Amino acid sequence: ENDANEIPDDEVFAFVPEKVQLVVMEFCPPNPEEEEEMMWAASGNDTAWLEELLKRPLNPMAIYKDEDMEGMTALHYAAED
Repeated sequence: ENDANEIPDDEVFAFVPEKVQLVVMEFCPPNPEEEEEMMWAASGNDTAWLEELLKRPLNPMAIYKDEDMEGMTALHYAAED
C-alpha cells in the first residue's frame, strides 16, 4: 500500500479500529563496532545511549568477542552492576 509508514513507539491511536500490519525483519549483519558500543553502554549503565543503540537493527543477544569476556552479552554486562 502507498500509505504505509512507521509507527513511533509513543503513538496514540485516536481512531479505533486501526489497521496495523506487522513486518518482521531479520537482524542486519553484525557490526562489531556497534555491538561493542552496546556492551559499553550496558556495562556503564548508560541507559539513554543503550536505548538509542537498541533502536537500530542490532542483536541485543550478540556475544562480545573478547579474550577476557568471551561469551558475554549486553545483558550480562547490565546485570553486573
